[in-house]
Amino acid sequence: MACNVKRWAFVGAVSLLIGGCSGSVDGGGTSSTGTSSSSSSGMGGEGGAGGNGAGGSAGNGAGGSAGAGGGMVCGGIAGLTCAETEYCDYPDDICGAVDGQGVCKPRPEACDLVYSPVCACDGNVHSNDCDAAMKGFDVSNLGGCTPPMANLFGCGHFFCDSATEYCQKTNADVPNTPDSYTCAPLPASCAGMQPSCMCIRDPCGAPIAGTCAAAGNGFMVTCPGGCPIHGSKYTSCSAVACTGWSVVCFAAG
Repeated sequence: MACNVKRWAFVGAVSLLIGGCSGSVDGGGTSSTGTSSSSSSGMGGEGGAGGNGAGGSAGNGAGGSAGAGGGMVCGGIAGLTCAETEYCDYPDDICGAVDGQGVCKPRPEACDLVYSPVCACDGNVHSNDCDAAMKGFDVSNLGGCTPPMANLFGCGHFFCDSATEYCQKTNADVPNTPDSYTCAPLPASCAGMQPSCMCIRDPCGAPIAGTCAAAGNGFMVTCPGGCPIHGSKYTSCSAVACTGWSVVCFAAG
């Protein structure tokens, strides 16, 4: 059986297990990136998107539609759900916060056995992103999961080692695009002292300086994106582009 795997690098004290494929063991990789087509039946009537019912979204029979990835739309203000064999993949990895929508994708049938723990939309830690998807959940950059080991702290949907790393977050400029999170090694200036924001210089390299704040038992440096785009401000634009540090809004139509 083939496994669709896209691993997230995990730097820290967590060791890697032997790779392999299994449909029943908590294990690694990430969810398949292929498109899906829901086939759940709706509540009656004939025809309609997603099955034999009244055009229902996968598994809920209530007016679903195809998403950009080819699967049925899920989440949003209507709380549309997916079929039992699918999970809702949110493009910004924030689990439908602020009524965001996702796309139903098939759950992986098997995952690698690489242990790279992630925080998922159910508020629990899973062995990795593939394992979360196999159990029906997307990863969550909102965090909030209890770290699986005492020396770890949350960094987006994964975890960093507080003794050797800090979390670097880079804000996304484009709506429906996830912010970027990286476990970066502590600089030499932190050697011989308790790691904190005091021993790290601004690593962002942007005209606007980054900010530093405590994050669990570690700390996070937040870097601005390439240009100051704020999604809700540009909803009336047909397209938004960055030119240096200026934003260009193209009129709708």
